[in-house]
Amino acid sequence: MATLIQQCSGGAGSGTLGGSGNITSGAAGFANATVNGNLLILVAYGTSYSYAGNPTIHTPVNSGGYSTAWTKANQASFGNAVDGGAGTVAIYYINNAPSMSPSQTITLELSTVAATTLNVEFDLYEFSNASTIKFDFVNSGQTVGTPHVSFVGSTSTEDLIITALIAPDTGSNISAGTGYTLGINTSTLYGVGQMQYALAVPSGATSSSFLGTEPTYWGAVSAGFLTTLPTPTVSSVSPSSGTQNGGTLVTLTGTNFVSGAVVTFGGVAATSIAVVSSTTITCVTPANIVGACTVSVTTSGGTGSFASYTYTPYFTILITGGNFQDAAGNPMAGGYVTFRLNTDATAVDCQISAGRLITFPLDSNGNLSGYIWPNDQLTPATVYIVRAYNAAGELVWNNQMSIPSGMGAFDIGSWVPSNL
Repeated sequence: MATLIQQCSGGAGSGTLGGSGNITSGAAGFANATVNGNLLILVAYGTSYSYAGNPTIHTPVNSGGYSTAWTKANQASFGNAVDGGAGTVAIYYINNAPSMSPSQTITLELSTVAATTLNVEFDLYEFSNASTIKFDFVNSGQTVGTPHVSFVGSTSTEDLIITALIAPDTGSNISAGTGYTLGINTSTLYGVGQMQYALAVPSGATSSSFLGTEPTYWGAVSAGFLTTLPTPTVSSVSPSSGTQNGGTLVTLTGTNFVSGAVVTFGGVAATSIAVVSSTTITCVTPANIVGACTVSVTTSGGTGSFASYTYTPYFTILITGGNFQDAAGNPMAGGYVTFRLNTDATAVDCQISAGRLITFPLDSNGNLSGYIWPNDQLTPATVYIVRAYNAAGELVWNNQMSIPSGMGAFDIGSWVPSNL
């Protein structure tokens, strides 16, 4: 979400012209050096005490060696912004701006084609996490008898909206629209100038009204900027494993999660994604291949990943056992253990015939860990003939055991087999 870093009263100027001409504001800049890459906003106001000609605000000019130019988001001029006169409001910006030091100042020029008294001023704003002009819209109202100005625009998720308004000389400060924050108000104009901004505007159509006390002439312009979201991070996934057919409800913990986030497991999209908060997402795993995979969360701010989710085989029981030793009491490193199904067994969706053989290698400590059919869907209890072999392939242990139904994990224990 965009964040206001600083706001500063800018330069101002006024003068009376006998005909067409220009008025230049005083030089002013930010109170503190801006951060490289931030969004800079300049909001300009101008009035002329003559209805004969609307004033024009020209592009701000930087001094002090700052070469990046300002871009105009929009500008609107309207008659009767002040009693018998005319007014103009303009919004300028610099995207991804290089750092601007307080010694680098800005001036602004206002021109007219008719004899009048001109007033010009501008204010400065610095926002972080906002860039790329997204949209702009203008409402230059000349509303008589109604103390408000309204605008309607269309936004996308997490937008920043800047609205600049000008009011008659007899008016007062403009109240903040719903969800908006008033900017600084140090107006020296023959009229009242006011900027407001809204952060994290939700997607869709948006409209606002801005109220004042003077029921005569008002005008406004607005510009929207796309917020740059921070990259999400994923620090944990719970549970950390589930079967390859998917359907496991998991909770992801991390940072910078936002609505619309996409979650993938090994590149396959999850379903039922719910962004509970900026640090929590729940979702349902998709089907995938057996093994470890990377879990990723993607938003408009980027992609964060966590490589810690394991898919296990479907219709399985986790078999563990340890400390298999030969007759001399040495771990059977390099050996293996076989499980042979001794009786026919029926799963919900298939028949497993007697004689099915599964082999598990032993690690350097004589331990085994692996998955075996069937799972708890088998009825009744299933009998296996279990045999252990040393690294030379010699049978050193033989036993028969029953794996009860309803078990997701089974430890066959530890044995010190005798030579057969």
